Amino acid sequence: MIHSRCTGFTLIEVLVSLVILTVGVTGWVMSQTTNVRSRDLSGTLATAQELARSKVEDLISVAQDRNRSEGATTTQETFVFPNETYTVSATMNATTLNSEGKPVWLITATTTYDRYGSHNVILERMVVGH
Repeated sequence: MIHSRCTGFTLIEVLVSLVILTVGVTGWVMSQTTNVRSRDLSGTLATAQELARSKVEDLISVAQDRNRSEGATTTQETFVFPNETYTVSATMNATTLNSEGKPVWLITATTTYDRYGSHNVILERMVVGH
C-alpha cells in the first residue's frame, strides 16, 4: 500500500481560521468606531459647556449693575461651527432680596445641540446685585 504524505491545510481548517479572523477584525473595527464617536461627542460637549459658561459670565456683569425692579432678561443666540450648530438660551430672573436689601439674580444658560441625538447643557448661577 502506498501512503502519500500530503502536507497543508484542509478546506475546513482554512474556513474556520477565516471565521475566527473575521470575528476578531469586526470586533476591533467596532471598538474603533465607538472610540471615534465618543471622542467626537466629548468635543461637542466641551464646546457646549464653554458657550453656556460664556453666556452666564455676560449676564453676571449685567446682574451686578441692576436693581431688582429692572426685571428679567432673556437672550438667545445661535452659533454655527463647521460640524455643529449650538443654540444658547439664557435667562436672568430676580429671586429675592438678601439681608442687605440687594437683589439676588438666578442666571440659567441652556446650550442645545444635535450630535448623535438631541443634547442640552444647563448651567445655573446665583449672583448678588449692587
